[in-house]
Amino acid sequence: MPDSKARQNSQLSDLSDINLVNRVQLLGDQAAFKALVLRHSARVRGFLARLCQDKDQADDLAQECFLLAFRHIGKYQPSGQFSSWLLKIAQRCYLQEKRLTSRRTEKWQQFQRQETDDSLDDNLAEMNLDLEKAFTMLSENETICLTLCYTMGYSHAEVADISGFPLGSVKTYIKTGKDKLRELLEPQLAENHNV
Repeated sequence: MPDSKARQNSQLSDLSDINLVNRVQLLGDQAAFKALVLRHSARVRGFLARLCQDKDQADDLAQECFLLAFRHIGKYQPSGQFSSWLLKIAQRCYLQEKRLTSRRTEKWQQFQRQETDDSLDDNLAEMNLDLEKAFTMLSENETICLTLCYTMGYSHAEVADISGFPLGSVKTYIKTGKDKLRELLEPQLAENHNV
């Protein structure tokens, strides 16, 4: 029996996303959906981890994303990549969670209080920033677009499709996000270079 199950899992892992989706839609095949989860889990979790800045929260949101995907897989239309559809759901899960909690608001308020105490340039020159901390200084939309584009390798058009932002806005968010990261990290890079 275990050999039969292993053989079935191996056969499912060889199928394309659309074939697995068809098996789930037409047959309610849970093993096919499990194969989809295994295939796309790292990408979804990585995307959410970048947005949340909290691995545990990202794992919770990824589970919610896959539950929603299973419930609504009948609505999936194969006009785009299945991974893009999943990332749209993941983004919605993140945004919904964000509305219910004040984590980002608290971080932003802490940053604003810091900024009023000293000038931004003085703060940034003295702070030992790393890339993850720098990402918390970006707007939510900048974080989404930069993560999809540079961490996950999506084109600007694909980022627009996944995020639901207009293509021009995606390009703007990427440019302003990169400019902010450069401004935040250059003092640290110069300091590290001189050491």
